[in-house]
Amino acid sequence: MQIVEDLHVARVEKKMGLSVIQTCGELTSMEIDLPEQDLNIAADTFTSGLNILVVIDTNIMISHLEFVRSLKSEDIPGVGRLALIIPWVVLQELDNLKKGKMLQHVRDKAIPAVQFIYTCLKNQDSKLWGQSMQLASQKIYGLSVENNDDRVLQCCLQYQNLFPQAVVILCTDDKNLCNKAIVSEIKAFCKADLVTALQNLNVNRHQNCDELQQSKCDTEFKKTEGSDASFTAQFPNILPDLEKNLGEALSCILETEMKIAFGNLWMEILYLKPPWTLVNLLKCYKKHWMAVFGYVVPRSLLSTIECLDKHLCTGKPVDSSTVRILLQESKKLLHAFSSRSDYNGVLPQAYAEVNKLYQTFTEVR
Repeated sequence: MQIVEDLHVARVEKKMGLSVIQTCGELTSMEIDLPEQDLNIAADTFTSGLNILVVIDTNIMISHLEFVRSLKSEDIPGVGRLALIIPWVVLQELDNLKKGKMLQHVRDKAIPAVQFIYTCLKNQDSKLWGQSMQLASQKIYGLSVENNDDRVLQCCLQYQNLFPQAVVILCTDDKNLCNKAIVSEIKAFCKADLVTALQNLNVNRHQNCDELQQSKCDTEFKKTEGSDASFTAQFPNILPDLEKNLGEALSCILETEMKIAFGNLWMEILYLKPPWTLVNLLKCYKKHWMAVFGYVVPRSLLSTIECLDKHLCTGKPVDSSTVRILLQESKKLLHAFSSRSDYNGVLPQAYAEVNKLYQTFTEVR
């Protein structure tokens, strides 16, 4: 336990504090992110049947490397498919610990841990993922990052958003970090309790979230097809107003997030150049979803984008039930992005207008 205490003190006293963009050695110099064109394939491969993501803290990598190896390579009875997540800050700490820059007596234990992670990342092992520097650089609305513990929690919260169908668990022997995680509604266990906790988890309810959501959306549209098709004639402004407010918000979000993700190159990478119509905006969101937007809101919301793209801006009459679904899906999408930023005040204003449209709709129906 001495190593755990030493690492905890080093974090609290910020002896291990590093800039997010600082590379320190083998691990942090690697290209962790997959190329954009491979992301869709990778997502299908990695997340098919994925139940559990275990975020590994530095003290576990240092003190229990063999346990981590077995966790990655061996099936645990009663536990579904899992993957290990190594936060960017843990990669930074291990690189520096290997050099003996922080805690000299930990150096010999850091070397094999670094080699193990390096080999897994180099081979793109589907059961061990590294958080990228780009993802670690993205702030989470409402989370104050004061030290490296907070950056580990940030990683957990980000992967909760990225993979809503999976249970995210933090494995650390640092009791203080465990307590912080639990307060932040993150499951956390020490090494001794982890396997039992995994076996006790009811993870089946998280499977196929995306498929169920898309199926529900498609079913609702099929049920309402052909009913009350004159609704747009009765209320001609609801859809145009929805499209206008949604377009203004999505335009601001698209530009902001693309600039964050790609800097000065964003216009060159952008699928369709401005000025944008709502149709073009939705196509851009679908194109860049896995590489950009899936990192800041739940990836399952792609089905919402697809629903909106399918039924908005068609020029065809729509029934009242379809309008209800479009308003609800629009509110859900804007609300998800609101946890990220207010986008210079554009998002709250758009959400308020869409909500007003929804209230007007429900009152008259």
